[in-house]
Amino acid sequence: ARYNQDGSLDNTFGTNGYVTTQVGNSYDMAYSALIQSDGKIVAAGQYVSSTSYDFALVRYNTNGVLDNSFGTNGIVTTQTGSYDDQINSIKIQSDGKIVAAGLIDNGTYEDFAIARYNSNGSLDNTFGNNGIIITSVGPGDDNAATSVIQTDGKIVISGFSTEGIDDRCALVRYNTNGILDNTFGLNGILIIQYGTTRNTM
Repeated sequence: ARYNQDGSLDNTFGTNGYVTTQVGNSYDMAYSALIQSDGKIVAAGQYVSSTSYDFALVRYNTNGVLDNSFGTNGIVTTQTGSYDDQINSIKIQSDGKIVAAGLIDNGTYEDFAIARYNSNGSLDNTFGNNGIIITSVGPGDDNAATSVIQTDGKIVISGFSTEGIDDRCALVRYNTNGILDNTFGLNGILIIQYGTTRNTM
């Protein structure tokens, strides 16, 4: 939904100020959104495919109409693993590429999952493994919650890593090609415990 400065719905956007988009045939959820420098809007989260939850991104023109130059009729879906995946954070690089960070369920634990897309929605094959990176941060569940792109192009992902019953703050930094940055933390990974039980970033 788009609102005017006074809180009223902007009737120039979508239908009476809001847009709904069916990505799959079941649940579709957006967890992060941003506005590109050209005013186009990208929303990201997950959708239910035939067997699992997978990455989903949708791009809209400034008036709320789906951008047909992105993916298939404005929609991009990506299966990053065999089980459930979701995007929690998206950022736009200076070259227009989209970095999506979240999690993948490997069947036993959850791991950090990052995908980078070209401006047209195709996976960027110069990044990680055909555009996707999976990182096991700790011995238990790992969840990437937020992301930052540094001025030098390196990508920092933050969230939490579980060990036993404790959730610990986790930071992971990647080089521009998706390889872990070994100058950061321990082989690119930094785990911090502030309290005695639950911590997250």
